[in-house]
Amino acid sequence: AGPLHPSLQPGPSSACADTTLLGATCGGGATQLLRLKSSLLTAEHRVVSCAFLQLGGLGAGLCDIGSAEAAQEALLTVQRAAAAFKVALLRTIVDDKGVRCLLAGGVPGFAAEDDAWRAVSLCAACAEELHASGLRVSSGLTTGRMFCAYAGSELRAEYTLHGKVVN
Repeated sequence: AGPLHPSLQPGPSSACADTTLLGATCGGGATQLLRLKSSLLTAEHRVVSCAFLQLGGLGAGLCDIGSAEAAQEALLTVQRAAAAFKVALLRTIVDDKGVRCLLAGGVPGFAAEDDAWRAVSLCAACAEELHASGLRVSSGLTTGRMFCAYAGSELRAEYTLHGKVVN
């Protein structure tokens, strides 16, 4: 993989220091949210801007991954972009629909007046960077009011979004 697009370069205080295969995740979205387990994470309705990314070209079929290293590099690119644009990477899913990521601006720790712009910018930067790597990227964006809550236990938990604009 070549050098990162300038907009994806992590800053000196970035959570993206570990970029080794199977290294700690960066982008910090879900991890940072889970660290905030306080009144910030009470169940509530919020206006959130969601970005949906589907990554293609990682293997022969839609849900195939031919190289763990290539998949790791693609996900690190998404995580770096999430950190650069201050958008939470909430979920990465690999199933019969392929490799998909759910990202959100407007959730605790990632809320600002320009949530929608940051989500659009994130999708554009990821598409540019991943296309340069030979991957296909499909993206979808939505902004609206949805139910947000911390769900799970100390052993396994996630910050989840529910509503017409995200489901």
